[in-house]
Amino acid sequence: MRTVVLLLFAGLPLLAQFSGLATTTDGSQLYFSSTLRLRGSTESDAPKIFRHGATFDLVQEVLRDDSIPDQLSNYYMLIEPQVSGDGKVVAYTSTLECYASQSTVCGTQYLPNVVGGNPFPTHALGWGHARLSPDGRYLATCCLADQITPHIGIFDFATGQSFVLQDFQGLLVGDGLQAFADGGMLLESGGGGDSVTIFRRTTSGWDNGTPVALSAAPLLARLSRDGSTILYVSGTSLAAHNIASGQEAVLDSEASMPWISDDGKLALYLAPMESGGPLEVFVQNTDGSGRRSIASLPEGFNAITLSGDGTVAYAATPLGRLLRIDVGSGATSQLNGPIPFISDLQPCAPPYLFCSLGTGAVAPGSVVWMDGSAFAGSGGAVSVLVNGIKAPVFVSSDSYVRLQNPWEAPVNERISFVVENGNPQPFESVKTENSAAIVPNMLLLPSAYESGISGSPFLELYHQNFSTLVSDSQPPASNEILHLYMTGLGPVSPAVVTGEKAPSEPLSRIVNPISCATNISPGLSLDVPVEFAGLAPGLAGIYQVDIKAVAGFPTDGRLICTVTDSAGTTYVATGSLP
Repeated sequence: MRTVVLLLFAGLPLLAQFSGLATTTDGSQLYFSSTLRLRGSTESDAPKIFRHGATFDLVQEVLRDDSIPDQLSNYYMLIEPQVSGDGKVVAYTSTLECYASQSTVCGTQYLPNVVGGNPFPTHALGWGHARLSPDGRYLATCCLADQITPHIGIFDFATGQSFVLQDFQGLLVGDGLQAFADGGMLLESGGGGDSVTIFRRTTSGWDNGTPVALSAAPLLARLSRDGSTILYVSGTSLAAHNIASGQEAVLDSEASMPWISDDGKLALYLAPMESGGPLEVFVQNTDGSGRRSIASLPEGFNAITLSGDGTVAYAATPLGRLLRIDVGSGATSQLNGPIPFISDLQPCAPPYLFCSLGTGAVAPGSVVWMDGSAFAGSGGAVSVLVNGIKAPVFVSSDSYVRLQNPWEAPVNERISFVVENGNPQPFESVKTENSAAIVPNMLLLPSAYESGISGSPFLELYHQNFSTLVSDSQPPASNEILHLYMTGLGPVSPAVVTGEKAPSEPLSRIVNPISCATNISPGLSLDVPVEFAGLAPGLAGIYQVDIKAVAGFPTDGRLICTVTDSAGTTYVATGSLP
């Protein structure tokens, strides 16, 4: 017999709709990473690399593979695209997911990848975040803050040579973007403090570096393509340092995500117009003059990039807008509008409903709660497609949707969820999740969601007449029938149509056997008779389980319910008794 113990949900960190924006010298091509997919495609919900020229195109996608040993995945998460000024070479970083694993090694493994240019063996550089020179000649990989190998690897596409700068501090500054200048110049942290180091290519390799003293310790820095200017953030202040003269100009006191033009004369960055306000897109000359906002939206911006010639900027917002901005005039064109973005799927929704346990899977017929943003859009009706099947939506707002996973949804495979709000965009958010016939979860009072009652971490049981909840002050009577609610108990008979409330006559019972017991203390349990288990009459996507409070039924401890399928596999859910 195989037992499936259902573990708590552990979702991936929320990823921005568009991240890692990078563009060419003239701004004609934009590259970015996104978990979104092109509308109508079958792309996965993993981070992928896209390009925008005349249209949006998928550049690279790697399908997830969880069959790797030691609970690791393959390197399917593609992030941080870089593009040469002429658009001929694209580099990006791929990383893996450590599911159900706390491996330090797993969490710090990154692989460099290149599209275009001369092919090279990835192992020539080892692990690391990929950083491409603007002329497309050099690729560096290095230990950013989350990378454990203490050296910088550099590959020269022109000669096919690879170098390891392991005798130095070995860290790029901050995120390492715009670390290269033409002629073989690389900006490096230089051991910390108020200085950085610039390394130069020599006939035999790379020199020992030249230190450049700054006015403050940089958290991140940019080197202009002509090698004239360093743009850096210290604390939240943004400053520009002229390498030849040593002069500096402070540009802004609350800046983030800076970019510098090829000639070192123009800076692009995010900052609030007023402290605490949404982030706007600013441009400013590196001599400190000419500061102006070129884009602002109520939701603010979270990703930007600047063309090498300083004429075009791109900016993304947390709601999925993607803008092209003419730097000179400030004119903007919207490439993609707000997108209904799915950040999480759960079989319940704290703080109003609590799952006792979860599996990272959803079951056909059961209620699913979906968290995210921009679901309602401009007020259009929200609809959800599950593997292309329209799902019943019971409750919706701009940030959550409660729906029923259709009974027709397949099992034992990953299924897709897509939200539509009547405002189609080039991209759509897709969330894929494992589907299983049985995914038992114990829930809090179902009506609490509608009434707004704050939930409790304990399993809530109704007394036999449904009038009150079992509590210390109102314990169950001997042999009283108690009611609890669950999801994911599997197929029922007679079947109920997707979206319809379960009937009270005849009752729709689960087809697989279920048993329950109380765990009073380690090694001490009490079997609890199950009087009914099936769809809750008058509700859709919710199961009701009726148990008998036999003699010795405890007022604390845990309730454990087990469903057994036809193959003998058991599925267990538990909840703390009130």
